[in-house]
Amino acid sequence: MYLRPLMEWDIESLRVWRNNPDNSVYLNKLPFITSEMQKKWFNEYKSDKDNMCFAIVECKELNRLVGSLSLYAFKEDECLFGKLLIGDKDAHGRSIGLNATIAACTLAFQELQLKRINLFVYADNLAAYHIYLKAGFQVLKESVDSFGRKEYLMCKENEGNNSYA
Repeated sequence: MYLRPLMEWDIESLRVWRNNPDNSVYLNKLPFITSEMQKKWFNEYKSDKDNMCFAIVECKELNRLVGSLSLYAFKEDECLFGKLLIGDKDAHGRSIGLNATIAACTLAFQELQLKRINLFVYADNLAAYHIYLKAGFQVLKESVDSFGRKEYLMCKENEGNNSYA
């Protein structure tokens, strides 16, 4: 598995995955995304210096794009991690989400020299919650979002020991 910058040829797969109700239940509420909406989003994203989107590519068996994630909302020495989506059903159960999360943390701490990564996860998104715990994130607080769903604010500190899992 590896991360690479999100490219325009990836966005149709992301759009299809994002529109799938099995995936979108754990993501921020959005209407059905058309191809035109996705292209507009990508063009805006390309000029957004506060958002780094990555394609997740499985390279051992599937040899294809299987998901995406983002580092965004950079301020001083921290950022938000999120938008993790393993949309390709064939990629489920292969620890790709965990490995991609660890890779993103490594990039944030080693390359970007950040000291802290924060994320929000819905309490009922157990797969993501367990990935984040395994990757070393800790729950800072619980809250209820504007839709009445319980969510956790989690964070991971750069310990400076180059061990991120």
